Amino acid sequence: MKILIVDDDEADIELMKELLAEAKFSDKIIEEASTSKDALAKLAQGSIQVILLDLGLPDSSGLETLKKIRDEYPQIPVIIVSTLEDERLANEAVRMGAHEYLIKGQIDATFLLGVLTAANVQRKVLKEIKSGKEEIEKIRLEIRERKINIDQNDIF
Repeated sequence: MKILIVDDDEADIELMKELLAEAKFSDKIIEEASTSKDALAKLAQGSIQVILLDLGLPDSSGLETLKKIRDEYPQIPVIIVSTLEDERLANEAVRMGAHEYLIKGQIDATFLLGVLTAANVQRKVLKEIKSGKEEIEKIRLEIRERKINIDQNDIF
């Protein structure tokens, strides 16, 4: 799994890396970004599967980065990792599409592993749903096309 850690605090990035290592999260690749702009550039490369996002970035405040990511990459689960213990903010983040809202300093390796595993399952399920919807649309178009052909054949 390719994980993007978006945080401008190097100590917090290292802590997340240590928690991931301690959790023995298998097959992980970690990318880092310290700004919203850097995060969006890494996401544009197309291989990120889960995002750990801090809300206090130098070029974005609060939920701005979450909104940008959800607008452009709705299929990628975003886990907010913040120092802010604000229930209203956490509820708003989840309402906007965050998979989870975690408080820095209150996360252990086992809990993080569970959250990442659930986020990965969510990502896979959403991908399958999208694929199923695309397949249904192809079938609908094919049926419509065949119906038109049948109707035209009936005319002549």
